[in-house]
Amino acid sequence: MQKRLYNFFLLPRSSDEDTRRREFILNVLLLGSIGLTVAALLKIFAHFIVNLFVYHQPYNGAGEVAVFAAFAFFTGIYLLSRIRFYWIACYLFIGLYFLLGVYTTYIWGNLLPQTPLVFVLVIVMSSILIGTRFSLLVAGMVAASVLIMNDLRINQVITVPVRIPSQATSDLLIDVVIFGIIVLVSWLSNSEIEKSLRRAKQSEAELKRERDLLEVKVEARTRELKQAQVNQMTQLYRFAEFGRLSSGLIHDLANPLTTISVSLEEFSASPNAKLLKQSRDGIRKIEQYIETARAQIRNETQLTVFSIEEEIKQVILFLHHKASVAKVKIKIAQEDKQLRLYGNPVKLNQVISNLVSNAIDAYEGVDASHDRLITITVIEAAKETRIEVRDFGKGISRANLGRIFTPFFSTKDLKNGSGIGLSICKDIVEKDFRGQIDVASDRSSGTVFRVTLPYGQSIRQHH
Repeated sequence: MQKRLYNFFLLPRSSDEDTRRREFILNVLLLGSIGLTVAALLKIFAHFIVNLFVYHQPYNGAGEVAVFAAFAFFTGIYLLSRIRFYWIACYLFIGLYFLLGVYTTYIWGNLLPQTPLVFVLVIVMSSILIGTRFSLLVAGMVAASVLIMNDLRINQVITVPVRIPSQATSDLLIDVVIFGIIVLVSWLSNSEIEKSLRRAKQSEAELKRERDLLEVKVEARTRELKQAQVNQMTQLYRFAEFGRLSSGLIHDLANPLTTISVSLEEFSASPNAKLLKQSRDGIRKIEQYIETARAQIRNETQLTVFSIEEEIKQVILFLHHKASVAKVKIKIAQEDKQLRLYGNPVKLNQVISNLVSNAIDAYEGVDASHDRLITITVIEAAKETRIEVRDFGKGISRANLGRIFTPFFSTKDLKNGSGIGLSICKDIVEKDFRGQIDVASDRSSGTVFRVTLPYGQSIRQHH
């Protein structure tokens, strides 16, 4: 409640700190003056009631019109101060008290104690509200007014109803000296206050500079720490990538090694050029995997234009033995056999190989009489190339569907699954080809993986 009253009646509206201080003092003085005039009006009203109803006499006291006019004048000055006309309000306020002092000097002379007190009040308020130089001007005006009024009374130039003896000019000079001393004291006081305010402002400015400098230093240090943290995290990430790469390399080498092993067994039983070619292709693919791993460790890339169909055929060739054992047929459905991609062919081979291998595993535990088919479909749309690997096996449960791309999550046993194949596929598709991979599965109809690559990654070549 007190804070709201303060904000409404006294809170300065000026932006400058020194002016705000002076405005606050003016508001207090104005409210005090308004309060005094209200008290005077109430007293006049009380005397009027008593004289009218108790003594049955008319009221002959102080003029209620003059008091009401003073009340209205102070209220108007206060409103000016509240609407940001501070300096106008100051001059009007001091001017009113100065005129009051001149009037008392004119009527009662300087012998009335209230007269010098009013002038002293005017000088002090001038020094506080406006400044020392203005108070010197006011003091000069006060001294001139007192001396002139007294001289006019001595020479009977002016006549007033109240007969008060005039003072000697030498006596009035003492009052003028006192006014000068008051101005001097006010000047010294204001000077010290202004010096203190300047020192406070200077200290505040220095503290602000120090604070800003400290903020800059803290921000710079924070950036350094963040950069150091990023560097450390980068190193840790590279170590983690090495580990992941090693696991993925072992995982991806399994299929070519199986092909080589089977081909060599069959070759030892019956030498065949086709089996020898399969073994050589498997060894070549292993070399490509190892070279890709080295390039990743050296943070290098091996980008080229390659045929999607050729990579799919290689995958089918490497997984032929596994598919035969599982009695699974693999079918390619490609609209445009000349469709090519720009990127790392070994990476795409890894993706398709993992997806097809998982599709073969999806028939494990499924009735042998069930139609065991895997379809690989390549579709070129307006702005993308889509590769779909579909099986009609046992499907993936809804609970596991949202976690199959999580590293080391697997629905297989430890012997048949490491849980990193699909995680590697997702990483390759998103980082190396800037595409996306998603899955849809149902227990009754099987599973389909869709690899979508943006148009910029595909290149159509017609021969």
